[in-house]
Amino acid sequence: MVNVTPDPRKARPRVTALIRGRELPFELNSHPDACPICHTAIIPIRLHVRILENDSADMEILYACPNHACDRGFLGYFRSVNNVYFFKNSAPFKESKEVFPPEIESLSPLFVEIYNQAKSAEHYELDQISGMGYRK
Repeated sequence: MVNVTPDPRKARPRVTALIRGRELPFELNSHPDACPICHTAIIPIRLHVRILENDSADMEILYACPNHACDRGFLGYFRSVNNVYFFKNSAPFKESKEVFPPEIESLSPLFVEIYNQAKSAEHYELDQISGMGYRK
């Protein structure tokens, strides 16, 4: 999962979205700080903002990764709480495997597999499954 930690010293980012023919400003807690595909720390390029008409509490932002080795687009999903849109997650998500020392990989390859599957489940907010995997 992409972590977003806002810096309290900085102003919150603002975006505008076209709603019923009018451009309206919205406040975000933060933009994603890493590409969900190449997992590079980035300042994403914002391409388009969309408020879902049937649920104004949800916002989608289309971003582009500025890393030239990746250069892929991805969606950031946000949810409104007290008129501020908070980053939830992004898609598509390409799994990044945790790299363990060779001693651990040779001692317990099953542990490495279970850990990485639990990490993937955590990204999809499957906390019951990821929790069991991490405890196993």
